[in-house]
Amino acid sequence: MTVHRPRIRPRVSAANYMRLHDAAKKPDASLSLIVDKALSSYFSYERDDRRDAKLIRRLDLMTRHDYRHSRDLNMLTEAFSLFLRYFFSLAPDIKEGEQDRRQAKGALHFNNFVDQLKTQMKLDGRIMKLALADVMATEDQYFTKEELELLAKLDGKKFKKITAKKVKAEAKHVSA
Repeated sequence: MTVHRPRIRPRVSAANYMRLHDAAKKPDASLSLIVDKALSSYFSYERDDRRDAKLIRRLDLMTRHDYRHSRDLNMLTEAFSLFLRYFFSLAPDIKEGEQDRRQAKGALHFNNFVDQLKTQMKLDGRIMKLALADVMATEDQYFTKEELELLAKLDGKKFKKITAKKVKAEAKHVSA
């Protein structure tokens, strides 16, 4: 009993037509079988999986960026709160006669601060990150085990050379 299979008549480019006929010349191959396999491949989930893998990689990257931004924001918030605690613990009491003068001076200082902040943000706005980069050490700044072993070998050779020079100098009663 034969299974009824629908017939289609698609139009393809001349190059694909030639390649299709060349492939159909092989044993156990036919035009219908090749087109059916091609359509199965086209409608398979592999194409969707490749697209989804790209999306997942992008979402992962965005998640890592979001984590870094959250960490930086938390750090800045904590630094600012420590600054405020320090500032308020050292702020002197203001006498009633000096309040107007101090408010005007405070407004002037605040406007100066805002102008400096605006200038810095126009440049690149990375003062805190640069300051932290100067203080924080990353793993790539430490020696690896192999580098430490190499340094130990080099220091051992250098130590032997220095000791030999010192012995010769002492034999001649000359300081090294």
